[in-house]
Amino acid sequence: MLTNFDRVLLVLDDLDRQAVEVEGKSVDASVKSRLNSLSSAYSMLMNVDRSPIDYSSADTQIAYSFRCLASHGDLLYRTLSSAKSAVLKAVGGGSIKIACIGGGPGSDALGFIKFAERNGLEKRKIKFVFLDYEAAWKTVRDALFATFGETSYTRKSVKTDLALGAPWADSWSFNDADIFTFSFALSEVWAFDAAGGSVSKFIDRLISGARAGALFVYVDNGGDAFLPLAEKAIAERSDIVEVFSEDDTWMLIGGDEEKSTLNKYSARYDQSPKITGNVNRRIWKKI
Repeated sequence: MLTNFDRVLLVLDDLDRQAVEVEGKSVDASVKSRLNSLSSAYSMLMNVDRSPIDYSSADTQIAYSFRCLASHGDLLYRTLSSAKSAVLKAVGGGSIKIACIGGGPGSDALGFIKFAERNGLEKRKIKFVFLDYEAAWKTVRDALFATFGETSYTRKSVKTDLALGAPWADSWSFNDADIFTFSFALSEVWAFDAAGGSVSKFIDRLISGARAGALFVYVDNGGDAFLPLAEKAIAERSDIVEVFSEDDTWMLIGGDEEKSTLNKYSARYDQSPKITGNVNRRIWKKI
C-alpha cells in the first residue's frame, strides 16, 4: 500500500517530465521562487486588499504539491479517523460521493482514499467532485489519480468562485454529497467575504441544500483568525451538530509517512515538504 509521500513522488516525477523553463529560469529555480512567494502569500491571507493566490502556472503547482499535498492529505485522513464511526455511517453501504471545496491538487481525495483503504471501502464506487476556481489543477489531479491504478474512483471538476456571489459554481450537482471537505480552503477566501458576504452565503446555500446526515469536514490553519468565521457560518446553524473538534493542535504527520521519500526534490529545491502544522479541526453533521 503506497503512502502519501510515495504517491506525491510519482506525481512530482510526472510533473517534472512535463515542466519547461519559465521566463528563462530553470524549472528548479522557478519552483524555488514559487515556494518563497507562496510562503509570503500565506502570511497575508486576511489582507482584504490582496489578490487571490494564482495557482495557474506549472511551477506553482509543483511547488504546492511538493510542500503540502502529502501532509494535507494525511491531516484529512487523521481527522476522518478521529470520527471513524460517524464517517462510516455517513457513507452508508453503496456508492460514495465526496465534494472537495477548493480541491486544488487533490489532497482531500488523497486523504479520503487513505481512509478508504484502511477501512475496507477501497472497492466501493467513490466519486470526487472538485470545486475549485483554478482549472489547471486538473493536470496534478490526473497525475495523482494515476497512482491509484485501475479503481472505481471517478472525478469531476466544477469551476467555483466563492468570492463571485451567486450562483458561485457552474453546477450544483455536487450538493447531494455524503461528505464535504474544507481542507485549508476557507482560510484562502475569508478575506473576500467582507464586501458582500459571498463566502458565507455560499456556505449557507451549500448546507441548506445538503442531505440530512451529510458531514462537513474542516481542517485549516490554527489560531483564532479563521476558525471563528467558520464556526459562525457552519456551527451556529440549528441544523448542524458537532461530531469532532480539536483546536490549536501542533500535528506531525503519521508514523507511516516519511518525508525522505522526496529527498531528491528537497535537494533540488533546497526546502523540505511540510510535515507539521498548527491546525484547527472540526467535523459537523447536518441533522
